[in-house]
Amino acid sequence: MAAHFLLTTFGSLGDLHPYIAVGIGLRERGHLVTIGSSAGHRARIESEGLQFRAIGPDPTALENDLEIMRRSLDPRTGTEYLLRKIILPHLDSLYEDTLEAARDADLLVGHAIAYATPIVAEVLGKRWISAVLQPSPFLSAFDPPALSGAPLLKFASGFGPRFWKPVLSFGRRVAAGWGAPVNALRRRVGRS
Repeated sequence: MAAHFLLTTFGSLGDLHPYIAVGIGLRERGHLVTIGSSAGHRARIESEGLQFRAIGPDPTALENDLEIMRRSLDPRTGTEYLLRKIILPHLDSLYEDTLEAARDADLLVGHAIAYATPIVAEVLGKRWISAVLQPSPFLSAFDPPALSGAPLLKFASGFGPRFWKPVLSFGRRVAAGWGAPVNALRRRVGRS
């Protein structure tokens, strides 16, 4: 039985290409696939024979802004800057665009930073899957990731769980406040 998949992703071509590959695989199995992403990715998505829905502002336009790129790639503060200054301020429009794109989808598949996707899935009573393309969101004390906010910890990669458990716990506490806009949106749409 054919299904309609909505894949939501944001960011660079490295964030987009895996979703295109999954979309092509699903399409070849007879499913309808829509990729919801930045308007700057439309031509690339449609050239692969996949449907496209614009979601949120177009951050691909920011790629030519050297100051934004410098701040986004800063080894200590880049992740925080990217989330708090580039993505989360647009959460309401991301939610509205995702809500509209998801109405006729059977399953939603969202990038780790597509924060509106699980909220939309809950609101519409749809199933959803979060897809993680890189290991950094998995904060393991046994196999620690390179943390963009703490480049000096690279030297400690072999120190083991006794060292990493408190370090990762501290990192979670620091980043916990970053999700305030997501929690506020959940409350506004009755999903708190």
